[in-house]
Amino acid sequence: MLVITGEGLKTLDAVRGTFEAFEIDASFDAFEAEVEPVTAGAAS
Repeated sequence: MLVITGEGLKTLDAVRGTFEAFEIDASFDAFEAEVEPVTAGAAS
């Protein structure tokens, strides 16, 4: 028997606190400006 109740951890519940979210303008330039500093810091 299989019962799907909808109870249990959802994706955001399971990973909450393990990542940092960023809000940027919807343009490629804004994306590049935000991602380059983050990836440069990750390489060191």
